[in-house]
Amino acid sequence: MAERRNESMIEWLDINIEQLSSDERMRLCEEVFDSLSAQELMSMRHIADEKRKGKLEEAKNTILEKMRGEFEEVGLSLEDVFPSRGPRREGKPLAIKYRGPNGETWSGRGFAPVWMRKLEEEGHEREEYKVE
Repeated sequence: MAERRNESMIEWLDINIEQLSSDERMRLCEEVFDSLSAQELMSMRHIADEKRKGKLEEAKNTILEKMRGEFEEVGLSLEDVFPSRGPRREGKPLAIKYRGPNGETWSGRGFAPVWMRKLEEEGHEREEYKVE
């Protein structure tokens, strides 16, 4: 076994992965998975997820480089075609647009809070609670 530590498993088993079809590679993996314990399968899931993330990152970078090259050919940059939306507002509270009878507040964005919906169900108008 000591001499095998320097070889990959596919070299040791004398398998040419490149000659296998996608279906054959999947079947090989499934046969290996059948022999693993639940804990080993959890480890394999983690390994597979990390490999997937790496492959997606590689694909993204390849596509971006191809796009940059094509854009440069016509005198554009990636930023010209996909401008950034600028920095996001973070940490700054929104202005209060509505104030309820018990001091509740709402900026007017998103879904109306429960207190506002209850008031509207009771027949009140939203504008009654608008902050001037």
